[in-house]
Amino acid sequence: MPAKKLFSGPEDRRIKRALCIVAHPDDIEYYCGGTVLKMTARGVRIDFVLTTSGDWLRQLAVFLRKTRPR
Repeated sequence: MPAKKLFSGPEDRRIKRALCIVAHPDDIEYYCGGTVLKMTARGVRIDFVLTTSGDWLRQLAVFLRKTRPR
């Protein structure tokens, strides 16, 4: 009995759902935007998990304004 074939990529028609886990909100566009586009175009449901809020730059700017010598 032959082994089941592993998933071959975003074009694999057996994929019905996917989970995209990234550290920062813009990582989706940078690292997996093309894959997400291909999969959603054929009806795959994709959920996203963002592990940070992405607001570190605003927090850094506030910190620098408060600590910068005048």
